[in-house]
This record gives sequence, C-alpha cells and structure tokens, in this order.
Amino acid sequence: MSNNLFCSLEIQRGLSMTSNGIDNNFYNILNSIRNSNIQQKYCHNCGKGYKLSDNYCLDCGIKLEI
Repeated sequence: MSNNLFCSLEIQRGLSMTSNGIDNNFYNILNSIRNSNIQQKYCHNCGKGYKLSDNYCLDCGIKLEI
C-alpha cells in the first residue's frame, strides 16, 4: 500500500514540476537520457526505422550495420 502511495506522489510531483515550470530542467535531463538510448538511424532494408543499442531496426527487425 505504501508503495502505491509513493508512486502516486511521485507521479503528481512530476506532473506539477513540468506544469508549473519549477523543474523543467529535470524533465529535460530525463528526456535526454531516455532519447540517448534510442537513436534514429536509417535502415538500409526498409528505408526507415530506429536503431536500438543492440543494432536492430524496430520496423523490419533486421540487424543494422554500424
């Protein structure tokens, strides 16, 4: 029960931080960390897609060349 309370408080805290602009920097840092894990790359097989850290295209599933 306390775990759910903690999660809901963290969610509310996150929403209030981004909505009132007090801690937009924290939100931007979090997004940059999240985006650094997924890098958009061109897939030579399907012509689109994303490259994950394990070098597989999300659209067609083939392994991409580095």
